[in-house]
Amino acid sequence: MKTIELKIPNLQCMGCVNATNNSLTKLVGVISVNTNLSSKTVTVKYNENTITVNQITKTLVSIGYPVEK
Repeated sequence: MKTIELKIPNLQCMGCVNATNNSLTKLVGVISVNTNLSSKTVTVKYNENTITVNQITKTLVSIGYPVEK
């Protein structure tokens, strides 16, 4: 299991938080998601044998929340 923190600059409201949480928790291999509106970050615990960081970031981009590099 690995943990990654991603910066998402356009998180604006609790609707954004809910959207990121709901989309990421549906991914196979994601164990937990914690989105923090004040720091504009999402912390994801995931099984690195099942899902990649690239798949996680692509999911965020697909719902309108690109990750800051």
